Amino acid sequence: MQVNVSRVLDSLAEQHYEIREHLQGLVEQEEEPSVGADQLYWTALKGLELQSRNLRDLEGGLLRSAHPVVLKSLSVAEDLGTGESEGAETAAEEEPVAVDVSDPPPLQTKIIAADQVRREPEKWIPSMTDEYQSLVSKTGAVEELSEGEYRALAEDPCITLEIIPGKLVYVHKTSGRRKSRIVGCGNFCRGENSERNELYASGAGAESLRLMIRRCALQPEWVLTSVDVRTAFLQAPLLEKQREGKRLVTIVRVPSILRETGVTACRFWKVRKALYGLASAPKSWSNHRDKVLAGIRVPCEGGVLQLSKMLEDANLLHIMMVPKEAGGEAVIKALQDQWELSSPEWLAEPGDQMKFAGYELQKTPEGVRLHQESYVQDLLEQNEELVEGEERTPAIKMGTIEEPDNDAERRELTKRSQGLIGQLLWLAGRTRPDLAYAVSMAAQKIASNPREAAARAEHVVKYLRSAPAVSLHYKVAGDSWGKWNHLRHKQTSTTVEVYTDASFAADEQCRSFGSVQLYWGGALVSWAAGRQSLIAAHTAESELYSLSEGHLMGKAFRPTVAALMNVSERDVICHLYCDNSAAVQLCTLESGSWRTRHLRLRGAVIRQDLENDAWSLAHLDGVYMPADLGTKPVGPARLEDLVKVCDLWAPHLEQSSDPPRPSVAAVRLIESSMVMTKGGLRVTMKMSLQLVNGPQTQVDVTGGEGVYGFQFYVAQHGGNIFATGSGVAPMRAVIESGALKGKTCRLYYGARTEAGMAYADRFEDWKKRGIEVIPTLSKPSDDWSGRTGYVQEVLQEDESRGEGFVLSSVHGALLCGQKDMVEAVRKVYEELGVPQERTLLNF
Repeated sequence: MQVNVSRVLDSLAEQHYEIREHLQGLVEQEEEPSVGADQLYWTALKGLELQSRNLRDLEGGLLRSAHPVVLKSLSVAEDLGTGESEGAETAAEEEPVAVDVSDPPPLQTKIIAADQVRREPEKWIPSMTDEYQSLVSKTGAVEELSEGEYRALAEDPCITLEIIPGKLVYVHKTSGRRKSRIVGCGNFCRGENSERNELYASGAGAESLRLMIRRCALQPEWVLTSVDVRTAFLQAPLLEKQREGKRLVTIVRVPSILRETGVTACRFWKVRKALYGLASAPKSWSNHRDKVLAGIRVPCEGGVLQLSKMLEDANLLHIMMVPKEAGGEAVIKALQDQWELSSPEWLAEPGDQMKFAGYELQKTPEGVRLHQESYVQDLLEQNEELVEGEERTPAIKMGTIEEPDNDAERRELTKRSQGLIGQLLWLAGRTRPDLAYAVSMAAQKIASNPREAAARAEHVVKYLRSAPAVSLHYKVAGDSWGKWNHLRHKQTSTTVEVYTDASFAADEQCRSFGSVQLYWGGALVSWAAGRQSLIAAHTAESELYSLSEGHLMGKAFRPTVAALMNVSERDVICHLYCDNSAAVQLCTLESGSWRTRHLRLRGAVIRQDLENDAWSLAHLDGVYMPADLGTKPVGPARLEDLVKVCDLWAPHLEQSSDPPRPSVAAVRLIESSMVMTKGGLRVTMKMSLQLVNGPQTQVDVTGGEGVYGFQFYVAQHGGNIFATGSGVAPMRAVIESGALKGKTCRLYYGARTEAGMAYADRFEDWKKRGIEVIPTLSKPSDDWSGRTGYVQEVLQEDESRGEGFVLSSVHGALLCGQKDMVEAVRKVYEELGVPQERTLLNF
């Protein structure tokens, strides 16, 4: 027999609710229940009340056990659900508070438990009184009801009452000021899911704020300012709602502590405005805010200033017109005419600082720094005794860690790891991309092995102890090709670069780890790192998945960047960088082997944007790949290089302009030779091997003899080399090995578009080696001035003009690429009478 547990629980809760409401009405009317009531009814009631007490005890125990984490980690500087700070005034506009030496202010704003407040009510009565007067007298957010007025509402047949409890949230701020916030317990509202969905209100996310700050840093003369709308929600009328055809009225039971401390004797409040805690409050404020902002007009000499929502991001607004004499002050003055604001904070001169939406902003001589140092310091103080020591890297490869032996230990470790990882996530997602991989790996182990999750999280804490100040630093765009001229494209204020990388997991039980980083004008503004959603069969496939994610991220941010720069979307130039040549070719080649067809289909979206010149895709040497920071554990030396590549603020590291070092080894070819023997081709190379931070040594490598008859005519006598798409990779190895030194050789290289032409930056070097390079495009742009058409067509054109040399009695050919090209070129050779043994195929 199947039982719908959810339905049974809902039914039980409904019965409990009805009985509780009935008894509450009797209590309020000072009536006693009828002694002759049905015995079964009262038996059921006692059972329900017993269940209710048990649930309350369990809930209380869980809340008490969670207090050590909540008290020390939860910041109330913002409400990301609405994008508003809900009246959290800054220290700049608060009156000076006398500091009690025995009770110093916290480093981070803290939420204080109710039982602690009851032990020291004298410290909180002033703030409770201020909040009560704000709700009742100042804003009129609630209306006090007498017992008679409450009963009249309850008996009104045209009204549906929704009675919810009220509570207070107590906050101790960094300035020492105490704040009490009266809220309604919106979780007691009985609205349907569809009702709640209609109340959704979005807000500006962490990425939008970073984009805004990045835009300001691009213009050194711009300044940042922030103001807070005091008691923001309480300014907004509550949305009118109906239930079962009747007008819905929300009643809040006044928290008992207000009566116990003598703040008020009232028992019920009627809600009139968007009281904090109600499900409809964020939507009510959002509608009211947008309506007021849309109507703001600031007359000034030369025009009228107004605010308009950005189509690309509805949570950002454009100042449509700013005369020379108007600026931030004009906007703030217009807002002050509508609402009561906190004192503005300005970020204009080096040394200025402010806190906003969980960020700490600092003006530097070069730009704006985003950090969370005080949060890190608070986190380290919490774990000063629990986690000792320091680490130089955020993640390491861990061996097998045994799972907890019993359920009690598992619960304790799970709670510990959840609290600590939650705190670290706040850092990794806002200002610390160097923590992204380590925190993600720790979070993945919470359910399966909480002991390992806690160990990984504690390792990150040790790293924070050695590197507390790592942060983002936004500066003016340098208009360069990267710090070490390592990029294919120039970085400007209107360029968006997306770097992607992946760490392949060759395990059927595991998925590869991907990382994406998005840069605007050379500064990191968004990043993501985590397990890929699909299992990859090989490295190229995992890299392709990351490329797809990076392309999607870039397309999502491009319109907002264009709007912030006040240019069209096409004027924002987007570049994709990947350190895997195979993945790059899968996104640029339209045809190829049937074995890679499913991968080319996945790259078709990127290929379409490449063909439309909306994006470019280029290979980047792995040593310069910043996304490598989020794919795997790295050593201290590599971490230092990646921090430099990402251009992060890291005062604990030695400042150096040296380029990144290869993580494994640097190899320099001293000399090489290729000798034809009776058995075939023998390759001999002498190399200089330089280990990172290690000794230098020489290595002699001698290859075995090839199969008899596998003569490499081009290497012996020169000739033509043909390649299409990724087929140029082995040709590059042949050219740069020195095997063709002193030979007359010509490279025909075909691609669809200029963006899909790999190793274009090496063509000049190949020409210096004596290789004549003839690139050709089958779908050229209007700006292309080189050869056009397929490789075989270009070859025939040269032969018809007598510019080829394939008729020589000794010249050979080397072919690698699409099957159609190889067969067509071989057919041309056959028609010209060239023996087949002079050609070497590799496709």
